[in-house]
Amino acid sequence: MANKEALRELQNRLAERMKAVRTELPGLSWLAVDCAGQGVLFPLRQAGEIFEPQGLLPVPHTHPWLIGVANLRGGLYTVVDLGAFLGLRQARVGALPEHQRLVAFNAALGLNCAMAVDGLEGLRHAA
Repeated sequence: MANKEALRELQNRLAERMKAVRTELPGLSWLAVDCAGQGVLFPLRQAGEIFEPQGLLPVPHTHPWLIGVANLRGGLYTVVDLGAFLGLRQARVGALPEHQRLVAFNAALGLNCAMAVDGLEGLRHAA
């Protein structure tokens, strides 16, 4: 008998949550990253995959913030040091530190570009 009541309560709570979700306005989700000690938010819809920085090839005669190109899942991507691009630090020379990550843009945007960030802070949701 107690199991039936617990099941009914669970069903009622689920029904209430489903009703609440239908009436809520959709919110935006963000990818939070650390960039030269500053917190930066990217719209999750525009962010693609996250990679470890491996196999970067430098490109001569470019801006200092353009680190090079990388093969990410078979595609050739331009890699930008976001901190240097935003003027938060000097451009790095040589290999990237191990703690850095590459955040590629969503393929739907048609940009073969990835940004080097200092760390991932997680996902944020704004209602």
